[in-house]
Amino acid sequence: MNKNLRKYSKALYNVSAKNKNILIIKDELNVIMQMYKKIATFRFVVITKSITSEKKCDILKNTLHSFDPLIVEFISLIILDGYSKKFTDIIKHYNKLVDSTMEMNTVDLIVAEKLENSHINEISDSLSEILKAKPKINVIQKPEIIGGMKLKIGNKVFDNSISSQLSKLKKTLYNM
Repeated sequence: MNKNLRKYSKALYNVSAKNKNILIIKDELNVIMQMYKKIATFRFVVITKSITSEKKCDILKNTLHSFDPLIVEFISLIILDGYSKKFTDIIKHYNKLVDSTMEMNTVDLIVAEKLENSHINEISDSLSEILKAKPKINVIQKPEIIGGMKLKIGNKVFDNSISSQLSKLKKTLYNM
């Protein structure tokens, strides 16, 4: 995808994050993408050259009045700037941005025994500073880790469990 097109999806992401409606925008964009794929008339209005960009925007504003106004403005901007044929690519990139951000804001905290809420809050505060966002923490109890904890953030695992340390010690002793 070209850099200019990424700017559109990033701009939409930034505005929707500021308005705290990222997931609403994502859901509505996915509905619009389905309309684009399945309704030939809708697709025709978006990509045809026989209708002026201004007229397309008017048609879409009247048609999409039940959607978030940010989406209507966003689609109008894409059309006015001449990127209507890349409409679905821009939406797909927005979805990737949202998915990667949501994944990074979800943390699996794996512990041997139940933690008190104060400890979970301390961990959450520490992670907030690192991630630059308040993470959603899922506490998972697994007695087999014996003690310590594992953190799973996105596809990265930080393992500071006693079972992991014992396993490393076992390998070290075996290799001596």
